[in-house]
Amino acid sequence: MRERDYAGLVEVVSRAVRADWPDVTARAARRNRLRRAFGALAAAVVLGAGGSVLVTSGGDERPSPPPLPPRVVVSPDRSTVLTGDLDRFYAVADDCRDDPACRAGLAVSTDRGVTWAVRPVPATAANGTFRLVAASGRTVLALQSLGAAEPVWWASTDEGATWHRSREIRRDAVPDDWPVFRTIEELGAFDPRTGDRVPFRVPGWAYRSVGPPGGGRWLVTFSEQRDVSLAKARPGGDWSTTRLPFDAAEFCDLVTPDGRLVYALTSDTIRTLDLHVSRDGGRTWRRTATLSDPLPSRSTLLLTADGTLYLASQLRLYRSTDGGRTFTALDPAAPRKETVLTAVPGGGYTISNRLPSPQVSWSTDGRTWTSVRPAF
Repeated sequence: MRERDYAGLVEVVSRAVRADWPDVTARAARRNRLRRAFGALAAAVVLGAGGSVLVTSGGDERPSPPPLPPRVVVSPDRSTVLTGDLDRFYAVADDCRDDPACRAGLAVSTDRGVTWAVRPVPATAANGTFRLVAASGRTVLALQSLGAAEPVWWASTDEGATWHRSREIRRDAVPDDWPVFRTIEELGAFDPRTGDRVPFRVPGWAYRSVGPPGGGRWLVTFSEQRDVSLAKARPGGDWSTTRLPFDAAEFCDLVTPDGRLVYALTSDTIRTLDLHVSRDGGRTWRRTATLSDPLPSRSTLLLTADGTLYLASQLRLYRSTDGGRTFTALDPAAPRKETVLTAVPGGGYTISNRLPSPQVSWSTDGRTWTSVRPAF
């Protein structure tokens, strides 16, 4: 029998199964190019349809995760938007960019709310006890609460870039153009150049300032017997007062352009607002309008330079162009709960709303309004 040649068989089999490595490499490269091309095409189709994809190193494609919540927020629990002038707006922001700790910051816009930036507040006030009190131009006045201890007053005269302690000072006569600040405990004016404060020393409890900026100083005051009075500053630092025929429980607001023409707003029911007008400095009055409103408490008034009268309740905004005889309800896009109407030093008007989210509407003439809100 002829002897089998196993060595030859092994050589034949080896040649049959030996890989052609140049061919294998070329085919693998072609497959990879096709996979990348298909992945790019699929991504382009999804993005063109308004979606997004996440491509992993293994070639898998899946929807991208939802965007993270904003890291800087102006919360209605923190702040309303304060007006320095028609260009400058301020608010307290929750700055959570250094997660997990959120710190108070000053939200600032210097271009009428188009863009916003966040600037630090004093280091000891960044833990959530910091709140804004008043603003005028580049100057901001703020209060840091310390529980049972005395609060700390802060001021910035450069739009929040730097801060210093605000001093309480005494002056016999406060200039009419000094802006007003108000807290639960006191009402006063502050020097817009330094941020130093002068509390008003008037009989009774000073409720609010009601005169036009720079046009004289009139205050509304309450007595312990719930009487309402109109107080006028006199040279030397004392005040003359005129008692008004309203009870503090029904009184809402008062405005005057010159101390003689006075508009007062009252509400003695849960759904009614009454407007009263005096043309002799508050000595005699006439009711000119009654409005039905779903939430009249804490309503406020604003009188513009051309005589237009705005009335803001907690849910609605009204306008009168005939001296308060008739009112028109405006689009509720402007007012919200916690509405503050302001005549701005230097000209113009703002409407600030704290709820449901802080925003401010500004106007140069009181007729047309632009609404903005802090955005980062």
